[in-house]
Amino acid sequence: MQVNDMRIMEMFMLAAVNTENGKLYNYGSYLNYGLSGIAVVELISQGKLALEDGKLIVTDSSSTRDELLDETLQVVADRPAQRKLASWVMLLPHKIKKQDRRVMERLEDNGILRIEHGRLLGLFPSVRYIVTNETERDRIVNACREILLKGERAPAHDMMLVISMAAATNCIDKFFTKEERRSIKDSVKQVKKGTYFEAGSTGMSEVVSAIQKAITAAQVAAT
Repeated sequence: MQVNDMRIMEMFMLAAVNTENGKLYNYGSYLNYGLSGIAVVELISQGKLALEDGKLIVTDSSSTRDELLDETLQVVADRPAQRKLASWVMLLPHKIKKQDRRVMERLEDNGILRIEHGRLLGLFPSVRYIVTNETERDRIVNACREILLKGERAPAHDMMLVISMAAATNCIDKFFTKEERRSIKDSVKQVKKGTYFEAGSTGMSEVVSAIQKAITAAQVAAT
């Protein structure tokens, strides 16, 4: 199912908005791992990056015409020592500044949502995302739901990436009812292992695994 012409990073972040309270389904810092994962898989699929012996190398440094993808490509190109893909997934969110906020600003510029800044208890900065085009968000979330509920194994590239990143960042369950979550439990486990989709993009399973490890490590460090 082809959703629309929205960039995959924007699709992922829009789906991660809880429309009931204007918050995100997970911490922005964790979702940034998903954004970097999308960037890596996209750059591999565009022939800009390649995997050789598990290491990420630059094969074409020309512009992708996407600022965030170009910045990701430049960060990889500027590192003389080749790194494993998993290492890059953990590093990139700290190198691409305010990645999640910039994607949300794109959505605001396109009239998809409105960003509201405020103060919690009058002291701490807070932000809410008011989805103004719920049709677009519903289209993405419903596509994710349909793919998993119907057991579709070969969806469009964009939906494979959105579902994989939503699963890796622990947002996917929010798209389903409690009863539905039980019915797709095994499918979600397969997505997280990188074995659900019949023809996943190169590097997809490695990226999903790396994101889960990075989030777990961050949670352990926080406690």
